[in-house]
Amino acid sequence: MVFPKLAITIALVLVLFFFICESEGASYSSASHNVNHGDDINPPNSYQKVNLSVYYDSLCQSCAKFIIQDLRNIFDSNLISIVNLQLVPWAKAYLINNSISCQDYENFAHYVCKAYRGAAVPGVCNPPLK
Repeated sequence: MVFPKLAITIALVLVLFFFICESEGASYSSASHNVNHGDDINPPNSYQKVNLSVYYDSLCQSCAKFIIQDLRNIFDSNLISIVNLQLVPWAKAYLINNSISCQDYENFAHYVCKAYRGAAVPGVCNPPLK
């Protein structure tokens, strides 16, 4: 039978063709756009920066930990060059006997709900039960 030999030959030629001919997308991603940690990111000539607003409690330890450990990665990797970062402290928090007390839930909910543009309204936008 000639047909199976022809099919196998065509399949082998196609496989070799795909390995030999490098696509434009593969050459772009593998060689010309290899970004190392800390290197400058060169965005295209016309681009729009990503807006990032971080709402945080000014006396919250987990918020401070997030900013120091996680948010600093956008500076270390130079992503800040493509990000409009806005840090928004929201709480009227204060210390009483080494514990944090926050009195500004409504203000927090107002700012978060105003900034939120998703389809579903987050639970924080619902008024608290009294």
